[in-house]
Amino acid sequence: PRDGWGYEPLPEGFFEHAAKAVGACRTFNYDVYKKLGDKLGFVVSEPLFRQLTSFSFVNRIQQRGETWFQVHQLLRRILRDSCADLLRRADEVLTSYYEQAGVDGTVDAIYHRSRLDWQAGITDWVKTLESAVDNSQFVLCRALINLGPDLIVGDDFSRGRLLRCEAEYKKATGLYSNAIDIGFQASALFDSVLATNPRHVRALSEKASILITVGEAHAELTHNVLSVRCYTDAICACDAALQYAPDDIEARNNRATAMISIADLESERAQHKKAITRYQKALEDLAHILNRAPNHLEALTNRGYALSSLGEIQADLAQHEAAASSFAAAMSAYDAALVIKQDLIASNNKAYALAGMAESYAKALQFDKSIESSHAAVAVYDEILRGAPEDHTVHSNKARALAFLADSLSARREASSASSVLAQAAAAADEALRLAPEDIWARNSKAICHAYLGSIGGTSRPAQGGTLLRRNAETM
Repeated sequence: PRDGWGYEPLPEGFFEHAAKAVGACRTFNYDVYKKLGDKLGFVVSEPLFRQLTSFSFVNRIQQRGETWFQVHQLLRRILRDSCADLLRRADEVLTSYYEQAGVDGTVDAIYHRSRLDWQAGITDWVKTLESAVDNSQFVLCRALINLGPDLIVGDDFSRGRLLRCEAEYKKATGLYSNAIDIGFQASALFDSVLATNPRHVRALSEKASILITVGEAHAELTHNVLSVRCYTDAICACDAALQYAPDDIEARNNRATAMISIADLESERAQHKKAITRYQKALEDLAHILNRAPNHLEALTNRGYALSSLGEIQADLAQHEAAASSFAAAMSAYDAALVIKQDLIASNNKAYALAGMAESYAKALQFDKSIESSHAAVAVYDEILRGAPEDHTVHSNKARALAFLADSLSARREASSASSVLAQAAAAADEALRLAPEDIWARNSKAICHAYLGSIGGTSRPAQGGTLLRRNAETM
């Protein structure tokens, strides 16, 4: 029999179990409703599902190209307080359900896990977002950041970690000013933790990490004084952490990263002696890590970057054999990292080093080798972009590699080929600017490419060996 509205009468207890159980969900569809019914023991049918979703406290939303449903947020909060045992059992069911759903279930699995254990939920959220940022999975990044307000966060340390990750995402997508603002909020939270526990090694290391991120954002905006200040403060935080925990790998790697970042700025100002000393100190920290953990991915990647940066300075000083040795060691470090994991940052930095080798060969007037290295770099960037087309850093670095290629082609009097390659470089810079309008390096790359396009084939081509453009590769 049906009531006057054409619906089946609700079975006894149906509303109590079904409506309350779906209140555990951020969103639900028939499959989720059925899984809850099967596991929690309430009646499941399509007519009853239609009746349940017709209530005024259930909203329809579009998600993944389909219609999903959502219990009103206020009611969900009330149910969390009044039906804690039932919703906890629902969270257990849904955690397992979304874990088995693979990538599509990642965000919801973290949400329900956080309801069962908020600290485990925070840890999973941080690890997942860090990986997504490193691999330019920006759709997943945005979904995780949107989840942030729904997570249970029980202390300032955890709040700081969430903000630190969000700042890293903003920096990765070229929103440097936002990254700086969010980063300082995170740093203030870590300072709050350290005010009550100065020996909190993880808070010190997290503070160093966010200061490095803020410093990198300042550097991208050419705020070099502010950038150095952030890196210096990061080193101080790492020094404090290592005083309490001398073998802490994260603190030591962060200190190496901050030293490399300062050395980059010194190198750009032609302060070669200072830069070399700082790169060597960073390499000492990285060697300490790799002696204890030979497969530490971040340390291997940073080692490769420091060595390739040394190679660039040595090439500037016409120390071509030393430069070749440094670049070879950098390639070995990157290859070791990529054996462990096909990591986007390691691949990007390897390509950046190949482009640096191309410039070094050009300075030694070895144009055939320079062209070969440039082609190798561009091939790596193209491979990265097939999987991460939204990464503006890779587009900008590709423009750099193409510009070096064009310069060597021009030196061999292949003006037509050089012009074609420079047009590709300008297009890569345009794409970087479309994705990240604040990318100053991409803007400079584009301007330089157009300047060279106008000069190739004429008498005003700049002297071979000058640096066409420079962009810091992403470091961990």
